[in-house]
Amino acid sequence: MMAVQTTQGVSNASAINSLNGDILHSFPYQDDDQPSRRGWKPSMFVEEITEEYHCNLCHRVLCKPRVAECGCRFCYLCIANYLGDKDDDVGIPCPGKECEETLKRSDIQVDKFAKKHLQRQIVYCENKEHGCREELRLAKLDEHLQKCQFQAKECPNGCGQKLLPSEEDSHLGRDCPHRLVPCKYCDQRFMQKEIEDHSFGCKKLSSPCPNYCTSVRINPSRLQEHLEKECPEAEVSCVYESQGCDFKCRRKELDNHLRNNTEEHNRKFCEEFVKMRETVSDMHLRLDQLGDIASQAESASPELTGQVEKLSDMMKRLQLTMVQKFDKIGKLEKSSEHAAKKSDLQTQVSRIDTLASQATTLSNRVQKLEEKAGQGPRGRKGGASQQSLEQRVSTLENQISLHAMRLAEHDVRFQVHGTTSYNGCLVWKIKDYARRKRDADTGKTLSLYSQPFFTNRYGYKMCARVYLNGDGIGKDTHVSLFFVIMKGDYDALLSWPFRQKVTLMLLDQDSGRRHLSDSFRPDPTSSSFQRPTAEMNIASGCPLFVSQEVLSNSAYLKDDTIFLKIVVDISDLTPM
Repeated sequence: MMAVQTTQGVSNASAINSLNGDILHSFPYQDDDQPSRRGWKPSMFVEEITEEYHCNLCHRVLCKPRVAECGCRFCYLCIANYLGDKDDDVGIPCPGKECEETLKRSDIQVDKFAKKHLQRQIVYCENKEHGCREELRLAKLDEHLQKCQFQAKECPNGCGQKLLPSEEDSHLGRDCPHRLVPCKYCDQRFMQKEIEDHSFGCKKLSSPCPNYCTSVRINPSRLQEHLEKECPEAEVSCVYESQGCDFKCRRKELDNHLRNNTEEHNRKFCEEFVKMRETVSDMHLRLDQLGDIASQAESASPELTGQVEKLSDMMKRLQLTMVQKFDKIGKLEKSSEHAAKKSDLQTQVSRIDTLASQATTLSNRVQKLEEKAGQGPRGRKGGASQQSLEQRVSTLENQISLHAMRLAEHDVRFQVHGTTSYNGCLVWKIKDYARRKRDADTGKTLSLYSQPFFTNRYGYKMCARVYLNGDGIGKDTHVSLFFVIMKGDYDALLSWPFRQKVTLMLLDQDSGRRHLSDSFRPDPTSSSFQRPTAEMNIASGCPLFVSQEVLSNSAYLKDDTIFLKIVVDISDLTPM
């Protein structure tokens, strides 16, 4: 009986296949209006479907059921892929469980019984997880999906995004990278993902790089920035130019120069560091000398002023006495013939000569005292000289303060030089802790900056900043530790704002198991994590990072040294 049915089925197949592909003689793509797919998920059915209606290949509920002569059932698409392009009469082993029969393409028929049975089953909408609560017969599912408000469809612009009807308007109008937008410089329209590249190279508002570094045209507003910061063909000076390295090369060759001349750069840096120390030492010596001179001048000025005033009074009295004596001489000369002897006259003249000599001596002494004190008749010259001296002392003090600050910065920079990392992790060794803490307490050096570190060779540029005597609410009680985003050479290629998790740590130098740490995720609205417009953004971190009392514990402070560690999570960053 089965042989008769098979023969009849194959006979009918030739006729039906030519009309609607109902029998898989040549494996037509479909036998009805429904698209082909792998079997249905069993969870779609409200009631459990028995195993006899499961495909022997995909093990799901049959979709477009096909049955072999041996009785094994398959989904249309599964058996079509299994048989491939083999000829009708070529047999291959049946994949059915515990079936040892051979399959031929000509033996496969539509399983109408299974099809009718399954079409009557109640199923959930495929979009149940998106919110659709519809339950209907399987036969009506495709019709329902055509109008289901929860059915996701591919973006008509071809970006590949699956969209729910409620998402379509916002996606097409705002989010789709394939949506067409007009160039603001010309009349052409481009896909959103291409418009930025076009704008920088738009022929109506662009020009080639004068160094011919790339075929892309550059907007004039960015040309200067491109030449100064990006152009690989631009001639640049070594970053150690201020330390005496006069090497110049193309920007793309600078990294090689820095790698190959590290020792020479370190030597030049050390030489400048020594010179700076000598300069500051000389400035301190000069300041001490000027301080002594100023102190002497301040202590001598009141005494000399008093002496000058006394001598001035004495001069006035002598001048008055001389006038009186000269008057008396005149009278004596007139009456000498009648009232006095010649010897008396000579005695008076001798006394006058003595007084005149004393007046001259006192006048000379006053002049010398005025010169010594640096004062004129009314102290104007002396006051001006003293004021000039005070101004010079003040100027030198300011210069020494600036040199001291610069020396402190160079001192830190020298210690951390050559330890730059490119893996988002910074280990910062701070030596001479006691001295640096005193400098922070006195206000000489309030904070220290670490060397820069990066998330990768072309990634975000960052550093740390520490206040050993605290900052803000942590002043005088805590060590304040902050994270700083710096202006980097590749910021134009990075995503902003900065969003990576940051962990700040004080390392345990004993067991290595009691590190003190604090973590935070950047606030994308904060200016601290936007693309830098200056050399550094505002620091962000922990003003109460660790109590200063903790550093009395030898586990964290050894050999007058502490170790700080900054870890930036780079797990979701893609290196360029």
